[in-house]
Amino acid sequence: MLKKPLAVFLLLPVITGLTFVQEGIAQEIDLYTTTPSLIENNTIVFDGIRVEGIQDLSIENDVVKAEFVFDPDTLSFVLDRDNVVFYKDVGVFHELCMFKDVDSAQPSYIATVEAKTGKRGEETFVPAGQQIIAGEDTTYEFTITGSTPFVADFNLQIGNVISFYFSSVKVTSGVKPRPNVKYGFTGPNTEVEGTIEHRYKGLLKPIKILADGEYQLKVEPRNPEDSVTFKLNTFNANNRLITQLTVDEKKKSQRLREKFAKNAWDYAKFRVTLNPGDSLEVPALEKKRSSDGGNWEKTNEKNQNLAIKLVDKTSHIVAYADDFQILRHQNTTGRTNDYYLCIYDKVGGGADYSGYVFILAEGEEKPKPKKPKPKPKPKPEPDGPVDNGGPVDNGGPGDNGEPVDNGEPSDETGPDDEEIPDDFEFEPIPDDIEDEPPTSEEPDTSPPPDGEPQPFPFGEGQ
Repeated sequence: MLKKPLAVFLLLPVITGLTFVQEGIAQEIDLYTTTPSLIENNTIVFDGIRVEGIQDLSIENDVVKAEFVFDPDTLSFVLDRDNVVFYKDVGVFHELCMFKDVDSAQPSYIATVEAKTGKRGEETFVPAGQQIIAGEDTTYEFTITGSTPFVADFNLQIGNVISFYFSSVKVTSGVKPRPNVKYGFTGPNTEVEGTIEHRYKGLLKPIKILADGEYQLKVEPRNPEDSVTFKLNTFNANNRLITQLTVDEKKKSQRLREKFAKNAWDYAKFRVTLNPGDSLEVPALEKKRSSDGGNWEKTNEKNQNLAIKLVDKTSHIVAYADDFQILRHQNTTGRTNDYYLCIYDKVGGGADYSGYVFILAEGEEKPKPKKPKPKPKPKPEPDGPVDNGGPVDNGGPGDNGEPVDNGEPSDETGPDDEEIPDDFEFEPIPDDIEDEPPTSEEPDTSPPPDGEPQPFPFGEGQ
């Protein structure tokens, strides 16, 4: 079976080439999770082909990388049999969302030049050759020249999704306009390269790691005589453990709360099991209005980039939602299936997500929320003077025999008034007495936040 066919002149070499490389016949070839790329103007690379039946490959866990070179004699692309790569045990993924867990939330790297971090006047320095931990909260500044380029060595594993955010790029050069800066990221069957302009500020595309091993990022000025200063933030988007979604039997829901890193690729991942006929509903973020106050327009601009994606065990998208839309999917396959949910910011802007996920059996409706108890009505104020058996105050000052507080000190004292000695000291209030938290008359009727996503149990770095 061949899914999502492309042009025949490309498909025939895929089938023939892969069968030629490994004896046997492929039972299934799936190009859904691969994105073709053109290199050297004559070679097309398919990285992420799902194959069943070759070299014990499983279409659910393994992928293949294949290159096809244009043959001018036959006017077709021919498989380069020497460059077929088999990636084992990569698991389910689609674009930046990889659902395989990794050993540590953030990797570390070792750079060949000194790193500086911290506010001006409070900087700390990491000497060249010492370990630097990747992560959202720390940005490092580096200064390089043509003779001393920036080289960072990483030890990465299958499932890492690496992002690089460059900022404050300053090129010092005698040439106008100022030349750009080159970068390259290399590793096992991986080669990404590009350029960065003077004053550049931006996030590079996410890099999925499909093979364990040593990787390297290199940054150097295009003109060897130039010097360059830049800031770099390195982040692993796959930094959470996968969480199984389960719902309360009565409320049929589970609350999700996720905070995503800013200026970095970041996502939350979940597994959900749906029986035949079951439906999944993942709400969108609530769109703010002017009546909500605050900077509601900026909040909407950030939150509209939040995306929700549901894929099956073959890494095919079965449902997708963004721009404040609700994700819904019903299992109509007639069998119980596992699905994989990915919530992420499409531009790395640091959006936050909060909502109740519902799993409903066929024909079942969402429970209606309980109506909150009405607030007690305030007691009406009496219109006239109250007769409590004592003297009546009819509005005249001092008519009931009580002293009048007119802002002046009074010489009159009551029976309980005592003169305070000059040497009297007040007893201090103990420090361990805490104020009682304020209470609300309106009860909270929202479902309890059971089933929160698991925090990452590992320490940063390796």
